[in-house]
Amino acid sequence: QKNTAAASAVSTVRGIGFAPGVTVTFDGVAAATTFVNSRTLSVQAPLSTVGKIARVLIVTPGGATDDRDPFIYTDKDIYVSSPGDDGDSGDSPALAKRTIRAGIDSATSSPTFLIRVNEGRFGDNALPVPTGAVLAGGYNLTFMQRDPDVFVSVVDSNQFDLSLRSFGLDAKVVVDGLTFMDGLREGPGGGSLEFVGDHVVLTNSVVVGNTATHMGGGVYLGFSTSYGGRASLSNNVIIGNRSYGGSGGGIVVYPLYSLGNSVEVAITDNYIAGNRSMLSRGGG
Repeated sequence: QKNTAAASAVSTVRGIGFAPGVTVTFDGVAAATTFVNSRTLSVQAPLSTVGKIARVLIVTPGGATDDRDPFIYTDKDIYVSSPGDDGDSGDSPALAKRTIRAGIDSATSSPTFLIRVNEGRFGDNALPVPTGAVLAGGYNLTFMQRDPDVFVSVVDSNQFDLSLRSFGLDAKVVVDGLTFMDGLREGPGGGSLEFVGDHVVLTNSVVVGNTATHMGGGVYLGFSTSYGGRASLSNNVIIGNRSYGGSGGGIVVYPLYSLGNSVEVAITDNYIAGNRSMLSRGGG
């Protein structure tokens, strides 16, 4: 969710089996909810969600409940543009940063933030993504339009390192609409994306041509704390990645330290092809 005025912060919740009378709360605060159809709700986020990460609870008229992936209502926008300048503030399209790393560094004083990345190629690697961060690519050069299929935002790590790594206990991050290529991880972890917190959303993105010397050539999901966790990978393209010493040429899930707590992984509507695990199993 981008940072808009609270009165206009309307989100779409999708699922199955919704009915009139369904209720939605954000950290226990009731939200104005409009039933659209059995798979869609329109929900106005409460004022209390501004600048924080909220747990969203959905209750059907029959009493069935479900909690959604963490709702991140960002309170700061940072702009990153291929013709930008890291010496600028990043607070507006006219003052956009040049690199994604500079954008993240300038935003970490905020508990939640949105990094908007426009079309172009960015030579970032080993990006440190803290909890409360939303990275969104696919904007045109003026940031007035967004379509990741048309305005392609490419993170090309040039085999210097992996592309991105989340961090923090019980970390909650969203990555949406970016292309990650040519990442290289020597040692444990993913060749391109390593999510080591416990709640992550990766969507509308492309992970292509990355390499890990161990496991997880493209994406490594490591639930590395005792909180349990939930990961959602949807509508991505994961192709042509390689792992040379372990499993998961495209994706590996490695819940090493979850200590028996619940770990939920949803991998839906992705195109996964042409990945290889050279010395182990799980090429996809």
